[in-house]
Amino acid sequence: MPTLEYHATRLELEPLTRTIAFEREEDDLCISIVGGETPVPLESVELWYGADDGNRGDKAIASASLDVDVLELELTTRGKKIMKGHDRVRITIDVPDLDVELVSIAKVLRLLFESAPSKLRVGASEPAKTKVRERAEGTAKKSVRVDGAKALLTFLTDRNLIAVAEDVSIDLVARSLSPLLALKPESRAIQAVQEFLIDDSRIDEVFARDEVLRSVIKEFLD
Repeated sequence: MPTLEYHATRLELEPLTRTIAFEREEDDLCISIVGGETPVPLESVELWYGADDGNRGDKAIASASLDVDVLELELTTRGKKIMKGHDRVRITIDVPDLDVELVSIAKVLRLLFESAPSKLRVGASEPAKTKVRERAEGTAKKSVRVDGAKALLTFLTDRNLIAVAEDVSIDLVARSLSPLLALKPESRAIQAVQEFLIDDSRIDEVFARDEVLRSVIKEFLD
C-alpha cells in the first residue's frame, strides 16, 4: 500500500520515557513511538497506531528520517501490519513553536535509535530555524494557494475528471499540489500540475483528455 500521510497538529514529547506521540485534529487516531525509561535496542522500540493507542508492537521500525517538518518511518513487515498495510509513514509536523519542537524531536529520536544510529537520518537543516521562519512568514499566502489547490481537486473529482484513491484526504493532496500552482511561467505550472495528477500515487485515475486537463488547470493558477 502507498505511504500513509499523516498531518500532526498536536505533539507530546516525553524524553524520560523516550516517547513521541503525534495527534491530529480530524479524529482520534494517534501515532506514537515508544522506547521506555531505559535504553533499548531499536527492535524493542514500539510503534502504536489508532484510537486509545490501538495497534501496537515492537520490531516495527526499519529506519527513520527527519527533514525540517517531516518525519518519515520505513516499516518492517510487522510494522506494516500495525499500520494497516502501509509500507511507510510520512508525518507532517504542524504544531506551535515548531522550531523548538524540532530540536526536541531530534533529541528523542536519537535516544530511540541509540543502538542503531545508521538507521536514523536527521536533515542537515536541523533545527531549521530559517526555513521555519520563512514558513511562518508565508502562512497567509500559502493558505490561499492550498485553498486554490483544494478547489481544483474538488472541481476535477466532482466532474469525474480524476479519481482520488480511497481513504486519501483531498486536503493532504492539496498541500502537496499547492506550490505547483504558483510556478512561473504559466506553462511550467500547467505542466507540473498535470504531471503531479498523473504520477502521484494518491490520484487513482485521470479520466480527462490532456487538453481538457490543461484548460482546467489554467483556470486555477495563482
